[in-house]
Amino acid sequence: VGAGTELSPAQIAVAPGASIAITETSGEDRHVKIEHLEWASAAATAHDVVTTPAFRSLFSAEVLRPGLSLRVARAALLFTDLAGSTALYAEAGDAAAYTVVQAHFVALASAARDHGGTIVKTIGDAVMAAFPTGESAARAAVAMLRAYRDLGADYPLTRRMQLRVGGYCGPCYMVTANDVLDYFGQTVNIASRIQGLAEDNGVVLPEDLIRRCVAAGWFSGLEISPGFTANLRGIPEPVTVARICLAKSAVPDSERASALPAPA
Repeated sequence: VGAGTELSPAQIAVAPGASIAITETSGEDRHVKIEHLEWASAAATAHDVVTTPAFRSLFSAEVLRPGLSLRVARAALLFTDLAGSTALYAEAGDAAAYTVVQAHFVALASAARDHGGTIVKTIGDAVMAAFPTGESAARAAVAMLRAYRDLGADYPLTRRMQLRVGGYCGPCYMVTANDVLDYFGQTVNIASRIQGLAEDNGVVLPEDLIRRCVAAGWFSGLEISPGFTANLRGIPEPVTVARICLAKSAVPDSERASALPAPA
C-alpha cells in the first residue's frame, strides 16, 4: 500500500493471517485505519445503550438538549393498555386499584428488562417500552402476558382487568420530552395503533415478526391467529399483523406455523 499524497489503493481487503506493508512516500505523517469488519455487527449503537435499563437507572438525567433529535434507524416499540382499570377504581376504591396497577407496572418493567428492553414512560395505566430488536420486543410482549397472568395469585383484582399489548418496528427519532428520552415519528404512531387492535389478554404484532419467532421456537404454548391486513387510522399504508394469546394447552410448532399464511 502506498501512502503518498493519497492512499493507493484507497481501500483493500485482507484475508485473516495476511500482512500489510505500508510505504510512505510523501515525507509527512499519515493516518491509516484498519478495521475488523466482523465487529461492525457487534457494535453497540446509541439506541442499544439507551434501551438498557441500567442506563436509564444510572443516567436518567443524561438527555438530549432541547430541540435536538437523534435518528434511530430501527427501533422496536411496544404499547400496552390495561382495559377495565377505570371501572376497577370505581368498584374497588382508589387505594386497592392503585396498588394493583402499580404491581402491574413492576411486572411489565421486569418482563421488558429480562428481554433487553426498557420502559420509556407510563401513560395513565399504559406503558410504552423500547427494545433493540423486534424479536426481543415480541418475546417481551409474551412475557408481559404471562407476568400479568401470574399476578393473579397475589392480586386477585387483576382478573377484573385485561392486558392488551401491541407493537411495531421501524425508524424513528429520539427526543427529550418531560426530562426523559422519548420517541416520535410514524413508527410510534403505527405501534400505538396496532396496540389498539389487541384483544383482552392478547398481543398484536407484525405477522412477519411473529413468523420469525415461531421459526426460532420461541412461541411454544401460544395460540396464534392467521395474519390479517389492518387499516390503521391516520396511517396511509395497511399493515399485516397477527394476534397472540396464551394457550390453555400446548400447540405443536407445526400447527402454529401452519396457521400463518405462506409468505408472498
